[in-house]
Amino acid sequence: MNFRKLALTVEEHPLGEHWWVLMETTGDDIWFELAVAESPERSWTRAYEVGAHAMGILVGTATIHLLHGIDR
Repeated sequence: MNFRKLALTVEEHPLGEHWWVLMETTGDDIWFELAVAESPERSWTRAYEVGAHAMGILVGTATIHLLHGIDR
């Protein structure tokens, strides 16, 4: 079975801003950004929730791998 290696991370910036970032790796420890928040959230939890929703949309439409030309 071929599993996708996806990650959702939340970066905390000064002034209490939290930005979600979706990433994927091909297994060689090089990560590609797939999507980044367009605006910050005030809490880590909210940024994670919004990022998880964005990941669900990309995975659900089967377009997440097309962003960087990674052939599955």
